[in-house]
Amino acid sequence: MNRKKIVIWSMFMGAIFVFVLMFFTQIHPIIIFDTDDWCYAYIHRSALPLWKAWNPIRIFPEVFMPLVSMIGVYAFAPLTGDYFGALTLSYALSLAIAFTMLIYMLGRNFKTYPFWLILFFIICHFWILRTTQNGNYYMLSTIDACTYFFYVIPNLLNCIVVSWWMRGGGGGDIFHTCLVN
Repeated sequence: MNRKKIVIWSMFMGAIFVFVLMFFTQIHPIIIFDTDDWCYAYIHRSALPLWKAWNPIRIFPEVFMPLVSMIGVYAFAPLTGDYFGALTLSYALSLAIAFTMLIYMLGRNFKTYPFWLILFFIICHFWILRTTQNGNYYMLSTIDACTYFFYVIPNLLNCIVVSWWMRGGGGGDIFHTCLVN
């Protein structure tokens, strides 16, 4: 890639990040609402499977959501003076990072495709389920804050890993080594 393409691609990634961050802080903020949100935002669990517990191997959301909540409370709340706004900002920040990473990986995999095709892919996340003037769903929508950590972010991370493997990331070597030896 030449320098001009790198600058354009970096600006595009920055614009995506800012758009997703603004979308999930201003337009559709991720707010702690119900008892599941409160429970999973602050109950820390071990990063190991818990034998005889409810969903003993559900580790990522029950470790990541309290971590993001702590970052919001200890890093952003003192700066903003708004407890709930700080949580919303930290949740939106984690979602924006995951979504931007996905678009980055897809852009690297499909760099032979035109730039507008990646932009169309992003627009489809918000446009494809549009049926009425307001009250529409979008591809990243959920009913509460904890489901972003239980479903949306893990699905985005899975897509990132698959995209990385498609590009020839280290996963192929691991699988080949395990199958041969």
